[in-house]
Amino acid sequence: MDSSDYAYAPLYDPNGIRILSILPGEGTEPICVEIFQTTLGQHPAYEALSYAWGEADFACTIFSGSSRLAVSTNLHSALQRLRQRNSRRTMWIDAICINQVDVAERSCQVGKMREIFQSAERVVVWIGEASATSDLAINFLCNMAGKEKRDKSIDAEKKEHRRPPEGHLVYGYPVLHENDYYSYFKSDYNKHWAALDELLARPWWSRAWVVQEVWSASRVILQCGSRIIGWNTIQKALNYEEGWDDMGQTMADMDFARVENWNRLKRRYGLAIHIAGERVNGSTLSDLLWNTWDREAADPRDKVFSVLELVGEETRSGLRPDYAKPVKQVYVEAARDILESQGKMDILLAANGLDRTDGLPSWVPDWRREANNHRPTLFVNRDRLHTMYHSGSTDAVVTWEYGFMASGKTEATFGFDDGSSVLIVSAVRIDTVSELAPEFRTGEDPPMLEINYRWRRPAVPKGPDSFEECVEDAIQLASNALGIGPNNEWNLMRRRRFLVTEKGRLGIGHHRVEKGDEVWIIKGCSYPLILRRGDDDGCYGLVGEAYVHGVMAGEAVGPKIKGRSNPFGMLYVEESDSEQDEEVRPEEVEWQEIRIR
Repeated sequence: MDSSDYAYAPLYDPNGIRILSILPGEGTEPICVEIFQTTLGQHPAYEALSYAWGEADFACTIFSGSSRLAVSTNLHSALQRLRQRNSRRTMWIDAICINQVDVAERSCQVGKMREIFQSAERVVVWIGEASATSDLAINFLCNMAGKEKRDKSIDAEKKEHRRPPEGHLVYGYPVLHENDYYSYFKSDYNKHWAALDELLARPWWSRAWVVQEVWSASRVILQCGSRIIGWNTIQKALNYEEGWDDMGQTMADMDFARVENWNRLKRRYGLAIHIAGERVNGSTLSDLLWNTWDREAADPRDKVFSVLELVGEETRSGLRPDYAKPVKQVYVEAARDILESQGKMDILLAANGLDRTDGLPSWVPDWRREANNHRPTLFVNRDRLHTMYHSGSTDAVVTWEYGFMASGKTEATFGFDDGSSVLIVSAVRIDTVSELAPEFRTGEDPPMLEINYRWRRPAVPKGPDSFEECVEDAIQLASNALGIGPNNEWNLMRRRRFLVTEKGRLGIGHHRVEKGDEVWIIKGCSYPLILRRGDDDGCYGLVGEAYVHGVMAGEAVGPKIKGRSNPFGMLYVEESDSEQDEEVRPEEVEWQEIRIR
């Protein structure tokens, strides 16, 4: 067939989109489509495709009339499966319906994607061709969903008697280990779990864009090869997501064969549970970026663009997708927007580390980096009192508000300079790092004797407590406050290190902290920050946040804020009054304006 590359005609309407009809065919026949323009609100019925682009090989060809379009191997496989034998199928598919080489059109159309997926009759999720175990995995999901449905017919009293005696508490509530679910973790189901592991390891589950695509849809189906499963079935199978991680740990404690690699699998299941969970309405941009940080995007700007349309009206700003902007500008504008729209400084807690690329300021989170899987999520947003999210990993819980308040009841004050590269804040220096323990690296699980050995040379806080008690106290306080449980205490220390300050305070900081780094409290920020003085321009660099024993409840800047229990039953740390210095009066605090670049 003689053909030329398909030439996109400009969209004639500001609200215009393209949709396509997949022409009938079967087997290895060439895939032919018709592409036409319409407008949102006056469009024919269509389905929207959610899929992973995969390798940008564009090794396959489809045809529109006499013109050809190059598509990826994964999309070509999807089109072969979606094509009907005797009738057309009308769909919206981003790689075909958007002129990807026109930056202005791409930016405009990406800004409409939530409405495009909302307007679709249904969203078809394509996760790839079938494998040797994919049918077993889908059958397993259907089986678990069926158990969930049957369990609804069991009255509460019978459920209480059916619970096994083992089990942990999750956020203050008992996990409902019904016998049906409980039995799934026995060795009889090892091959089922292995199949499900493979299914959930497919690239679609970790894409950044799927959050918006699925949460915007009124109806969703998932297709693997020729097999189709309703999204509600997946949701029912994973309906106990709040207790999933704790259930796995329970079984690990009982030596069930299935969960010997549970920690490795938590991230995978966390991503799936996050997508299958309830839609989040009215989220802030900081919430959404935290929740999707673990997700992947071929274009790093999509880490921000993929969630903009999910931001609630109260905090929505003028940020729009714009692929003409470099990554640095997109990330700086997102961080600035969060500060200005929310009036809180806690987004700085995501911006640890001075080894930056593209000239990104140290106070701006770099969403391209690996998410904080190696340490607990410590961050607090006081506007989200009622919400607890899984932050892309079931061991990283963002409890925005019910955490520490190192800056007391102060309100954030900030400004910008040098084209938003410099953040100006009101802060007080409370201490300086004087001694450091070696870094704990991923995979280490040191016994207390090794901790003791590591700490023989650094100075330790003076007081009545023994050394071991001091270290154990610091870990336990932070662990309890973060709700991470006894078996995961050392996860707190991965890629982190103990520190001692000049005033004898014990703390835990970023693994890149150095002697001489300064401990600051910034107005409106829930945690102390470790800052490093710059060489020439008088600006500081942000090393990272820190847990510093004795200042986490605002003691360094005013009256201590007493510990509280949150609605989830998790008691946050309240240090004994005997450990505290004389109470500081707010008027005695010498706040100063500092610049962070």
